[in-house]
Amino acid sequence: MAKRKKRVEQEAEAVIIPVDFREVLPQILARVADADDLESWRAAFPQIEFMEVDEGLTGKAIDWEARSPTEKAAYVAYMADPQKVKIDYEIDVEGYGIKVEIGDSERAWYLWFSGCFDERNLSDDAKEVLLWYAAQQAGDWQEKVLEDTSPGEVCLNSFNMMVDGRTVFLM
Repeated sequence: MAKRKKRVEQEAEAVIIPVDFREVLPQILARVADADDLESWRAAFPQIEFMEVDEGLTGKAIDWEARSPTEKAAYVAYMADPQKVKIDYEIDVEGYGIKVEIGDSERAWYLWFSGCFDERNLSDDAKEVLLWYAAQQAGDWQEKVLEDTSPGEVCLNSFNMMVDGRTVFLM
């Protein structure tokens, strides 16, 4: 009986409660005194390390001043538990809608680092990353897609991040 109870408890702990990042965005922003000030973010979320440099793929500095409050909130939601983040987005290239699902935490991080969470002000670099992940779905045609498409032809139709709601709500 005790073994069964322990197994049930472990299974309950493993349950991920996925929520759309947009649902938790107001709660994250409400905890920050000044959404433009990085020190306010650090004070509101002491358990989250706001890295100065990308310790992963690029090794480049993170320009926190250039990041919008939404991007900073997405960082907090991501860092709460990177392994449980899922992203799906759709881009339009010359009238063709391409849906992409990202379940890998490193790819999700690179999307954030590249500025893909700032949907209103996507840079060409961000569009290039969105296109790059989309082109990977084309298999043997990946290089052709990348050669024939410029970032200016990429239009972001939707961008959604799902996070573990239990983790984010407990911050």
